[in-house]
Amino acid sequence: MIHLLPIYLFVVALPPQPVTTILMDVSAYCPCELCCGRFSDGYAASGRRAVGKMIAAPKSYRFGTTMIVPGYGAARVWDRGGAIKSAGERANGKTLRHDRIDLLFPTHSAAKKWGRQLLRVEIRKVNHANN
Repeated sequence: MIHLLPIYLFVVALPPQPVTTILMDVSAYCPCELCCGRFSDGYAASGRRAVGKMIAAPKSYRFGTTMIVPGYGAARVWDRGGAIKSAGERANGKTLRHDRIDLLFPTHSAAKKWGRQLLRVEIRKVNHANN
């Protein structure tokens, strides 16, 4: 005779992630030496492999923050970059009007095809329970 024990599932509701939408300067990169220079070792600043969808964002966005970029989809911030700055910082002698982010693409040609775009990006801030 087989005895079946009841199985109980507990669902824990996490608080919703705060969502904001802001206009951002969105460019693209790949893990090659042309894009990453001496940091072209295949790893992102977070220590994760630079594969799949990934975003390089200013330090004001924690690693693990989800961003939804039109034409690219949802991806998380796992990288940083020298040209990746926040609005108000200076780059090339100019004060930036928008945060800059970089989207990871698998090839240099795909990154060049994306180019640079000014887009409304949805940002879902990381909270400790979701990280």
